[in-house]
Amino acid sequence: MSIWFRDWTPQDFNVVHEGSFAARCGVVVTEVRRDALIGQMVYRPPGGGSLGILAESLGSIAAWLSVDHQKFTVVGVDINLSNVGTPEIGSTVYAETRPYLMNDQQQLWGIDMRDAAGNLLATSRISVMVMPARSSD
Repeated sequence: MSIWFRDWTPQDFNVVHEGSFAARCGVVVTEVRRDALIGQMVYRPPGGGSLGILAESLGSIAAWLSVDHQKFTVVGVDINLSNVGTPEIGSTVYAETRPYLMNDQQQLWGIDMRDAAGNLLATSRISVMVMPARSSD
């Protein structure tokens, strides 16, 4: 069973979010698995901040992809990040985002970021509230 509200492709997100902050920072969704969202970004100065951008972007994207947009929206509540390694500037950082908790009121996502060799660079958690969508009336 898939965790997503509907079938998504990486292109669905990447096209819709052209010009967004995540896209301008180089965050790209590369794979949508039935139970995880995979993405990447080239590591640039100012250092660890870019890992936070990657984590927040993918966690928020995953939360957004998992709800019916006609009925719900998601709002970030908290994010944390623990750096455990340092990537080389200009190298690609790969991230895998998986849910720890998903219900009709809140979600908690974990994001692990690794280098090309598979070494853990950072881990993050993002929590979001699931809110009723505003009507366009």
